[in-house]
Amino acid sequence: AILGDFERLQGDLENRIQSASSLNLNELRIGSPFNARLSYNVYATFCILLAHERRHLWQAERAVRSNSLTRGAWPAR
Repeated sequence: AILGDFERLQGDLENRIQSASSLNLNELRIGSPFNARLSYNVYATFCILLAHERRHLWQAERAVRSNSLTRGAWPAR
């Protein structure tokens, strides 16, 4: 269920990036959901989202590796 949700959300993000390809991503701005005084252009927003997703993948890899080690098995490489 979690992996399916993640893959669906990744597909949604990919579709949004593709549909924005004809737009000027430097001119369009999005307000920060964390600080009302900040805004980002859409290009920066996509960069932030992709970095955030890479962090999720890194965390998942660490969790799988940790789980494998606690079971006495070596992680696959």
